[in-house]
Amino acid sequence: ERIGDRIAPLVGAAAGQIVVGDSTSVNVFKAVVAAARIAGGGRDEILVDATTFPTDGYIAASAARLTGHRIVPVAPADVPAALGPRTAAVLLNHVDYRSGRLHDLPGLTAAVHAAGAVVVWDLCHSAGALPVGLDEHGVDLAVGCTY
Repeated sequence: ERIGDRIAPLVGAAAGQIVVGDSTSVNVFKAVVAAARIAGGGRDEILVDATTFPTDGYIAASAARLTGHRIVPVAPADVPAALGPRTAAVLLNHVDYRSGRLHDLPGLTAAVHAAGAVVVWDLCHSAGALPVGLDEHGVDLAVGCTY
């Protein structure tokens, strides 16, 4: 808890909201499964960044199999148009690991929420290096690492 509280200001979260745990992969899996289950209500799709770090794609596919959801790869810019009544969860990377492109965390989070879905952000390439603003932008779940 103390370490999480020290990390919280780096990502714009309040004390008590950050947990330091197992590996990034394990926590992305936990977050996507939780997001899919939280959404409920006949929502059976998990949208995943089509350009995601490969491990995130494999993890999202595993979470979809476990929860009985369908995985839908979508370019981040196309997420708002792809959202619908079947969308349960959306897994996005804040920064494209190949190019360094910063995705629109505030705008995409708002679009996901407007569709009634839950968003999970992978902050591995931004936490501690760029402003994130988890609380400011109402992010549901996020996973990062310390490298």
